[in-house]
Amino acid sequence: MSEQSLDTFATVTKVILKNASCCDDISIKMPKIRKRLVLTIESCGDKIKIEANMNFLSRLSRAVELKTLELGYKESLDLSSTTSPYPPSPAVETALKSIDAGSLNAFPSINVLDFRRVIADRYGLEACNVFIYDGCDALLSLCMKAYFDEGDVVAFADVTYEYYKRCATLNGVNYTTIPLDAQMKVNIADYQSVDCDGIIICNPCDPTGIAVNKLDIIELVAKRPDKLFIIDERYAEFAGSGIVEFVKEYDNLVVIRGLSAAYGLGGVNFGYALASASLVSGLKNLRPHAFDCAVDCITQKVAEACFEDVKYMSLTVDKIINTREDFCDKLRQLGFDILPSSANFVLVKHNSLVASVIEFQLKEQGITVKHFKTKRLGDYLRITISTPENMDLLIKKLKAIVK
Repeated sequence: MSEQSLDTFATVTKVILKNASCCDDISIKMPKIRKRLVLTIESCGDKIKIEANMNFLSRLSRAVELKTLELGYKESLDLSSTTSPYPPSPAVETALKSIDAGSLNAFPSINVLDFRRVIADRYGLEACNVFIYDGCDALLSLCMKAYFDEGDVVAFADVTYEYYKRCATLNGVNYTTIPLDAQMKVNIADYQSVDCDGIIICNPCDPTGIAVNKLDIIELVAKRPDKLFIIDERYAEFAGSGIVEFVKEYDNLVVIRGLSAAYGLGGVNFGYALASASLVSGLKNLRPHAFDCAVDCITQKVAEACFEDVKYMSLTVDKIINTREDFCDKLRQLGFDILPSSANFVLVKHNSLVASVIEFQLKEQGITVKHFKTKRLGDYLRITISTPENMDLLIKKLKAIVK
């Protein structure tokens, strides 16, 4: 760790302790001792000595986070979630205004047929190939219940969407992880012989942003007809067409999509699955009235209005992609390495500064990014792409940190 990094580490630690203790009289001495740190902290006349590894700052910050919030330190720019920085289509507001409050006494549409037809038409499918539900994560959980028995095994990458592990465990399904390669990419060949009952691929991958060639995925689906494939495409609009066109050809393929990243509808729980008619029936028949009340009538109306405005969505996606590329160019000038992203976020690491130090320097200035406390991702930060103005603000703050 460089002397500059140590100084930054000490500065951030001091800020956190100051916020947590409400004491201005804090001094820190932190000499470098091999790969460990010894912090001598003097606060309000008392001295304490702490020996810690490089994850100390992260653990310390988590311990005092509630205290700092309690003292009024609020985030002004959240770049840690993967939602859109732009509002949904204006059609959403029109749809909300058109809702007749007097109609809310009735249950939602029995099978949401009209909306399912709208989704199906977009992809050249039939309504029987579409299942809608209250969010992508809830839909993933429903798939676990519908397609796997207790004790079955699903396989997915070791670096992927964090919810997969919890989702499997909550539904009594075991899991095995397949390591990404040295470039943090999914190697499809590694999935050709893995012993499992199903495979989940996040494409593009969260958190790397890297997309797998859709033809490579379909080749794998065709080679393993006895395995159920769930392809999580909630960021697919930033990467191209995805593999929805193949769902009618393969009875072992489910594609999941949502409206939060590309459509700007993160505040509404809505997700949909595209699959063969038989697989959709498996979801529909999992419990009585699964189709009837899974999505409330207000969500149905808002989601349909949002989904139908393809032009607005495409313009938004283009803006985010252009901002992403400009932001990445500026990051490289500051010494950051960036994984090639096909999503609305980037995974980056600095060539000398520690990720946790950068994270909490930014947090103190009101900007939140995502730092993963895992072995393979410990050096990385995931940064969601916001408006050009917000990304320029982030660059300005990063310049001050890395100088």
